Amino acid sequence: MLASILLLAITVSFTGLAAAEDEGSREEVRGSPSFELAAQENRVLPGETRSLRISVSNGGELWSAGPSDMEERVKTARNTRVSVQERSLHEDIELYSGPVLMGTVPPGLAEPVSFELEFSDDIEPGRYSIPLEIRYDWTRRITRTSGGRESYHEFSTTERTSVTVVVRDGARFQETSTDIEVAPGERATAEVTLENTGNQDARDAVATVTGGSAVSFEDGASSTEVSLGDVRQGGTVTASLPVHVHEDAEAQRFSLEIDVSYRTQTGLRRSGGTTRTSFASASKPSVSLTTTESGLRSGGFGTVTLEVANDGDRELRDLALHYAADDQVEVRDPRLGVGDLDSGETEEVGFRAEVPGGVTTPRTLEFTPTYTADGRRFTATTASARADVGEYTPELRITADENTVEIGSTTTVSFEVENQLRETTADLTATLEAQDPLEVEFQEAYLGDVEPGETTTLTYDVEVERDATQRSYPVHVEFEFTDEAGEVRTTRRQSVGVEATDDDTPLPIGVEALVFTLLAALVAVAFLWLYRR
Repeated sequence: MLASILLLAITVSFTGLAAAEDEGSREEVRGSPSFELAAQENRVLPGETRSLRISVSNGGELWSAGPSDMEERVKTARNTRVSVQERSLHEDIELYSGPVLMGTVPPGLAEPVSFELEFSDDIEPGRYSIPLEIRYDWTRRITRTSGGRESYHEFSTTERTSVTVVVRDGARFQETSTDIEVAPGERATAEVTLENTGNQDARDAVATVTGGSAVSFEDGASSTEVSLGDVRQGGTVTASLPVHVHEDAEAQRFSLEIDVSYRTQTGLRRSGGTTRTSFASASKPSVSLTTTESGLRSGGFGTVTLEVANDGDRELRDLALHYAADDQVEVRDPRLGVGDLDSGETEEVGFRAEVPGGVTTPRTLEFTPTYTADGRRFTATTASARADVGEYTPELRITADENTVEIGSTTTVSFEVENQLRETTADLTATLEAQDPLEVEFQEAYLGDVEPGETTTLTYDVEVERDATQRSYPVHVEFEFTDEAGEVRTTRRQSVGVEATDDDTPLPIGVEALVFTLLAALVAVAFLWLYRR
């Protein structure tokens, strides 16, 4: 029994000594994070919506120093969350954003957080407190023994603080209307009206406008400056902004941010606030073409009539169609003017085209529509139309009765000329060409104006040389005229026959015998008369 008591005493003694030794070599560090907050650009205007940037800095505090790693830990905030105490805000200030999660904030780190605040138009100038709340976790105390064993005392806390904003007197600009109509790929002028809703006049006001990723300004710049001049309190001014919506932009609403600065009565330049506006992108114009009439002919020219339809949702001003070259169809005027075309409206246009010989299959004719918007030309999606090609028929058809000319003589021959076009052939001139043994005294003849379907007569004096043989000889005729477009056109050469005849042909046998008998009788009577004398 005595031995057990002695053993227990020795054990307790050694345990106490060990505990005393451990207590004597223990290190302890105590501290906490320490936050300081400061508002950046804290001057605002009545009626302004401002993204208030607040710098959050953790300086940290030490109550008991020790190893640096332990000091770092007790001064570090974890799960840090900063929020505005909305219920404690002034009634003329409204919050439009939620808490900001900062996560781990070590000592010495300064991070910005932002809150969207709107200041009422009725707020009085002065200083206003923005109440803030910071919640975080941290290690308040760390102990470490010589054997490396550590223990941590963890805490969570909420700190309440505030920053100050100053609502000042001054001019303030607010967007009241924006007028623009622009489709992707277009440039247009946006008319933005701004009102000075502040309590001071603005001198030498300047608006700096910034667009989003799909909007640019002159020379592709992402922002532009517009001078507004002097704007009195309560007055309005309209800024004209050259806006370009990028080609690949989807049809949607696009925003513009407008920062206005001005000079006070003492010459200081101040901010007139930031206002925002947006506009909707117009749909890209769409034009469709329908062939209502095709007069194309293989080996000749003809007129094609197209119906042009504006399938978009807005007016197209000064619309024109530009023909895309096709080696099988030659269009005389590659630009067809259509004029102004309202949404859903149609208009007919015609054009002349020539088709090479041998081409008889229908052709697909492509046109690129262009139009005017804000004083500039823009291009819409290419449109096409199908046009049939008919067999060749001459523009002016020649017919002739039997025109005969006696060999060795000159005779007037005539041809009937019919206008087979759908338009008048003005100043029609015919040129005749004949080869030996035919000869034409005057090769040109003027026929004047010939209406569609009308027939006129063409006459020529034709001579057949004496050494010609009896048969039909060709005479070639070519026409030249001015069409309704004012273009001088020359037709294909056509040929018509002229019959050469000879009046010295032998008489029939019966007639020849009778003539011989009469001649013989006349000779006999003459001989008897001479004999009697």
